[in-house]
Amino acid sequence: MNSILQCVLLSPGLTEWMITKFQASQKHRSTPLSNSFFDLLSTVRRANGAGSVTPSDLKTQVSRTVSQFSGFGQQDAQEFLRFLLDRMHDELNRVTVKPKYQEMKFEKHPVGEQSEKWAQYYRQRDDSIMTDLFEGQLMSRVGCLSCNHQTYAFDNFLDLSIDFPRKATRFTGTISLEDCMQKFIDVEKIIDAGYKCEGCKKPVNVEKDITLYRFPKLLVIHLKRFYHSAMRREKLNTTVTFPAKGLDLRKYAPHSSKCHAELIVLICRSSVSVKCGLRPLRDKSPLG
Repeated sequence: MNSILQCVLLSPGLTEWMITKFQASQKHRSTPLSNSFFDLLSTVRRANGAGSVTPSDLKTQVSRTVSQFSGFGQQDAQEFLRFLLDRMHDELNRVTVKPKYQEMKFEKHPVGEQSEKWAQYYRQRDDSIMTDLFEGQLMSRVGCLSCNHQTYAFDNFLDLSIDFPRKATRFTGTISLEDCMQKFIDVEKIIDAGYKCEGCKKPVNVEKDITLYRFPKLLVIHLKRFYHSAMRREKLNTTVTFPAKGLDLRKYAPHSSKCHAELIVLICRSSVSVKCGLRPLRDKSPLG
């Protein structure tokens, strides 16, 4: 929990918004977790790096909602991050009455228009400072291997959960973040699955991939360190390398105009042992 809170407190945009706009945005809705986060942020700013700050009130709010975070045992960092983002989004959502469900049929529109219409659909239902900063959009493509007809679907995300490439499961050496990203977008061929093509109107073999289409202002990447096989489940000790500046994401987002990222904060294990805890390894702090 502490490692994630340090990361979120260092997030550009969120810190500034909480300081300048949070209290005005509350109106008459109940925001207990966001209130606790605001109080913690205020306390950290007043401390100005002197001594330590204990997030007791925020932990109490979290424990009241999700029992797995009660007590003092070690918890999964990514699960806590998703809970924090999701719950604060619910509390700070600018949409108070969500529109009814409607079926979306944009297949005949250009890809860019499909993306925009899906983004508008989501924004009519979920619109907060959390989605402003952390929400991006994925594009799923299915291509017919007979007639080359392409169909697209879009989905929003707050973080990317990415598997390690297979070679990382066989050794404890070093791979790059780019290797993991490539695994995420690799094309998969689906053979003899009975998929019916909307173009040629017959059962065909297809290829499928997922790429980034819209980048969030703050891209959160979660590396899945659990390896599953038919016989066992274990964590990987493989070291992941990455550039601190100018991470080129063009080949993972062929339709996006924003394709470079810089490291703000990294969470890693404090020891080579996979049983040890997590800590922020490096950061660029907006708290000064």
